Amino acid sequence: MGGKWVVLPNQRVARLHHVCKGRLVFITPDAKLVCEHGEVSSSICSWLSSEQRARQEGVEPPSRNSVCTCQNTDGLHFTKDMPGPLVSIAPPADTFFGVLAAMNTRAVTVRGHTLRHVPHTAGKAALFVSEKGGVLCCRHGHSLKTLRMMHADGKQRKFRGGACDCCVKTPPRRCGLMKARRRSSKSPTEAAAANVAFSARHFSALMRSTSRHCSHKLLALDLSSAGGHAPVLPLSPSPDSSHEL
Repeated sequence: MGGKWVVLPNQRVARLHHVCKGRLVFITPDAKLVCEHGEVSSSICSWLSSEQRARQEGVEPPSRNSVCTCQNTDGLHFTKDMPGPLVSIAPPADTFFGVLAAMNTRAVTVRGHTLRHVPHTAGKAALFVSEKGGVLCCRHGHSLKTLRMMHADGKQRKFRGGACDCCVKTPPRRCGLMKARRRSSKSPTEAAAANVAFSARHFSALMRSTSRHCSHKLLALDLSSAGGHAPVLPLSPSPDSSHEL
């Protein structure tokens, strides 16, 4: 199944891939499965491990630095029972501003530049993307770099458009926020084809790995049932077994 492209709470761009035990699982343009908050399984596992260790030590668990409250990673791994890769996991545009424009998010004009509002942000923490260069900024058009300078210098310096009290946070680096400009020379069509091929390779590798694992188990069972005369030798992995899924 495939849904519309959306921006998740951590500013990841994704679309619905499948539902697992009531959980909505999304897929990103780089073929990563994420929860409804936009987090991958590795991040969730790391948080759960840190929280469990903190409980054992009787201390306050560390902050997740995310709105994610997931307590498991069900559905966030490719399995043989999961739907195959989507026909296309290419977003509607190759820039974050373009995606927001395609989603028709709120647009404002500041000092002659069009800004698009990023969902899940509001008030003083509202995040916008400028049409000019795809710069992340506040509702007054100040870039995140300018905001840091404002907070550091107070009112000692003058800023174009005047100082403001916005407190926009930089999206976490782990979220892989879409860049303002493509660094690749590939066209959007070529990039989409590459993404689909990447996802298909992951899915095919998983199927081969699962098939080999079952074959190894059957072979070990046959040898052990022969009275233990034939030792069960470790099978060397094939060259393509090093895929990380």
